[in-house]
Amino acid sequence: MHCTCVDCFLPIAHFLDSAEIDRATNAAMSAVEFAAEIAALEGRNGLGTVVLALPTADDTLAKSAIHALTTAAERHGVRLAVPTTDAARIRPPLLVAVDPAQVLANGGDPAAIALAANGRLGASRIVDLLRSGTRGPIGEPREGQLEVSAFVSACRAAGFAGEFVIDMRQWMDPRGGLLATIERFQREVFE
Repeated sequence: MHCTCVDCFLPIAHFLDSAEIDRATNAAMSAVEFAAEIAALEGRNGLGTVVLALPTADDTLAKSAIHALTTAAERHGVRLAVPTTDAARIRPPLLVAVDPAQVLANGGDPAAIALAANGRLGASRIVDLLRSGTRGPIGEPREGQLEVSAFVSACRAAGFAGEFVIDMRQWMDPRGGLLATIERFQREVFE
């Protein structure tokens, strides 16, 4: 087992607020350094990834922070991936991160987002949006919405060679859901 990515959950609004931006930028910089350290310890230099939400608006304050973060990431050999429901809004050197539950909750198609990333997919999660509106394990009978094999195929077609992260945030039964997701993922993808 190894670390695929470091999540850095910060409110986007903090990158747009002059009272919060320094603290948000410093926290994100620390996540970049942490990802680089973990990758080095694992003998995977240059393969660290930080997933964080960043503003896409043309805001001078945010642009400055994003520039500082991308410069630090490059210096440390870390990739920055931004979760999105619209891959076209994420500009290089930032990469696209796909969270299928987030995309499905916004009426989108996770496979289409992955394909639209077109070689710039930096992180991908395995998580479903259940009919109840909550995040959950993939393939839940009469509940799951994610077409797993189509999503994984789209990610691979888009050039994603990384590992998929099973995202258990907000699951009712994380342990049971993890075991079920692993079994279903193997069945859907490898058989």
